[in-house]
Amino acid sequence: MVVVEGTTHDTTATGVEWRAGATHWGRWCDVFEIRDLKIQRCYIYLDPDYAGADTERYPWLRGEAGHNAS
Repeated sequence: MVVVEGTTHDTTATGVEWRAGATHWGRWCDVFEIRDLKIQRCYIYLDPDYAGADTERYPWLRGEAGHNAS
């Protein structure tokens, strides 16, 4: 197994900027299963909500009291 972590930054088509470490979004992780020097499987972990707009399921994105934003 090989695990790779990374960060991204950019701006959405609607003008919302994200930068990993400065916003909640922009971090990713890939996990590779390697056998006989060949990739057998690749798992990609990424939150596609770069704008933080999914506040119905994740209330801490609204900044509500009592929710930890970290």
